[in-house]
Amino acid sequence: MAVETNDKLVKVTQLVIVKDYIDEQDAKGFKTISVDNSTGKINFFKTEDGSGSPAYTITVADLIKDKYLDGTKTTVVNKFAWSDATYPGSANPNLDDKPVVVFAVANGDETIYSFASLEALIDVYTGVDGETAKVTVSDDNKITVDVKISEKENNAITQDNGLFVDISKKADKVTDESRKADQILVDDGNGNPKGSGKTIAEMFAEYTATDEEFKEALGIT
Repeated sequence: MAVETNDKLVKVTQLVIVKDYIDEQDAKGFKTISVDNSTGKINFFKTEDGSGSPAYTITVADLIKDKYLDGTKTTVVNKFAWSDATYPGSANPNLDDKPVVVFAVANGDETIYSFASLEALIDVYTGVDGETAKVTVSDDNKITVDVKISEKENNAITQDNGLFVDISKKADKVTDESRKADQILVDDGNGNPKGSGKTIAEMFAEYTATDEEFKEALGIT
């Protein structure tokens, strides 16, 4: 059967639909069809050159009225797994474990499935088990981080409703008022350092003992 068109069809898929319809109509003796894209009309002629009045006219809308994208079955699957039970009548696209958009076109009582990989469009994240933390990504894209606490002695980090470091036994810094370079630090009685106000040089400058007295004080013979 010859086909003449005034303009290009809007979609290639429409041409496929028209071809299928033509195959069904061949038995009726149609020889030529003419497609008018401006009106959407498809005219069927029984003459070879399309002369005379069309024997039958239909619109593209009439052809696709029973075909529509089924929103209840069209979806994005982050980790695709094909099976004939889930997608009956479809061919295995070999896209298992990849992000895939599933198109479901309703065709009467039948559903036509097609698949498109989103691997090049979507960054797929996976977790790693590192030295300081273990990161896990679930199938529903939830990220979990388990921090590892070293069991080595004297590690002050613990887990108590979150990471925790006990600083109750930490010595406080010397206050600004008592700071002095090279001074001798003494205990303030609470386990914290306190400035003595004297350096070693100043302390020994005040010491007037003789060498013998100094040795005796230190227990040197």
